[in-house]
Amino acid sequence: QVRIHHHTGTQIIIQDASSLHMQGCGLEHGEGNGIYASKQSKIHINGTVIQHHTLPQLWIQNSQLHVTNSQVNYGKESGLMLRECAEATITNTSFSHHKIANVQLTLESLLNMTSCQIYSCQGVGVQLKDKSIANFNETVFAENVLPQLFLSEQSICTLKDTTIKDGKQVGIFVDKSASCSMVSSTITTQANTA
Repeated sequence: QVRIHHHTGTQIIIQDASSLHMQGCGLEHGEGNGIYASKQSKIHINGTVIQHHTLPQLWIQNSQLHVTNSQVNYGKESGLMLRECAEATITNTSFSHHKIANVQLTLESLLNMTSCQIYSCQGVGVQLKDKSIANFNETVFAENVLPQLFLSEQSICTLKDTTIKDGKQVGIFVDKSASCSMVSSTITTQANTA
């Protein structure tokens, strides 16, 4: 097991069509991003804990991310930032306890998430904007302070067999020509409105 921790900037930078494979690692306590990927790079993460970074813990820009069986928790900004046509496939992973958002997508990025947990953010659970697309299957959103799912600027989201529960304000907020479709999903117990 590899443990990377306590760097004053970004802990791992991957760019120019490079690749990174992490299995059973710990990436913690960085003063920048945990991982910064750009320019068509590919990141594969399995069984890894990523936590306590000052900037977005996973910054994926015009690159691909695959995450399984991992935890991304306790960041000072967001857990995952997908930008500029970034793509992510995430399975059986938790995102929690961030200050701005657990997951953010912008600038035509794409996310497929299955059997994940997105909870206890001081801000938004998941935020999509700028024509981004997200598909959630068998995923739980819970106890996020601001909207659990926020879509704007022509973004599209589908939810299947997904639960949105125990929100502090709004379950799903859709704005500025965005759209959201739900199948076999549940929204319960939001403090303000579903």
